[in-house]
Amino acid sequence: MKTRQTLFSLIFLSTFSFSQERGTNYFLQLSPEFRFNTNKFEFRYRPYESLFLTNTATKETIKFGRTDFMVGYVHNKLKLFVYAKFDTNNNNFIGPRLDFDTTAFENRLFIHGEYRYFWGLNKTSLDHQYFITILEYDTKKFLNPGFFGLNQQTFKGSTALFYGPSLSFTVFKGLRLLTSFMKDFNTRSGYFLFIRFGVRMRKKAL
Repeated sequence: MKTRQTLFSLIFLSTFSFSQERGTNYFLQLSPEFRFNTNKFEFRYRPYESLFLTNTATKETIKFGRTDFMVGYVHNKLKLFVYAKFDTNNNNFIGPRLDFDTTAFENRLFIHGEYRYFWGLNKTSLDHQYFITILEYDTKKFLNPGFFGLNQQTFKGSTALFYGPSLSFTVFKGLRLLTSFMKDFNTRSGYFLFIRFGVRMRKKAL
């Protein structure tokens, strides 16, 4: 089990920087997120993100888990977070996260850009960075189509380039779901299904 966990950690961080030869790899990430907002600060907590890796050749599914906590300062269209995450392989990370949000086409098109940098807090935790982009069109109806992009680099020459369509909708006020099915354009055959449940609470500053 320890060997499998270590293997998954290396795969997830490098995301097949080498040429893939066997089977098709499918990633699945389930990410519940709780947000508490004030006018100037934002707190985010992901109690347990579940990740699964399945390969069609080996017929084996590897499971992985992670807990994230973020504290952010909001200034106009920018958010600056201190981001800490801890996974089930005893990898621990901390670093900055910068978000930029804006709209276009009479506020119908939502545009999100995000950068994350993580320092490893122990010997097994490799430094890495993310570039994330989201485009989402407000249809004024139940479902909002969009586009999701996730780039990951480990500073060791490995890069993941996941891009694909997305759908989001509000279940009820304060509960929102975002899902995306992406292809890794840096490998021959790698896919990523991302599902996030977001719970939002807000408090007005006195």
